[in-house]
Amino acid sequence: MHEMQITADGPVTKPHSVKTPVRHGAHLTLSDHERLRVFIHEFVMHGLIPWAEKTIRTLNEQVHLFTDYDDCLSELDNKIGHICTVLSTITF
Repeated sequence: MHEMQITADGPVTKPHSVKTPVRHGAHLTLSDHERLRVFIHEFVMHGLIPWAEKTIRTLNEQVHLFTDYDDCLSELDNKIGHICTVLSTITF
């Protein structure tokens, strides 16, 4: 497989270089692993979970407000319908 590059002189085709796989964390010590474990635990417990709980609480409040607003509109629509029915029965 070849890679196409556009240069000022026109397109140039170059063969792909073979890349060796990268082993992330291959040189970490047991102490490094432990510190990463503690960091991730602290981040999740004191950062991610409280943020997610707050976000879910906010979304629930917004849904509740929307539901209350929708209920009010529905009730208002029913009252207007009733008023229109009463007005249509009145003859002048």
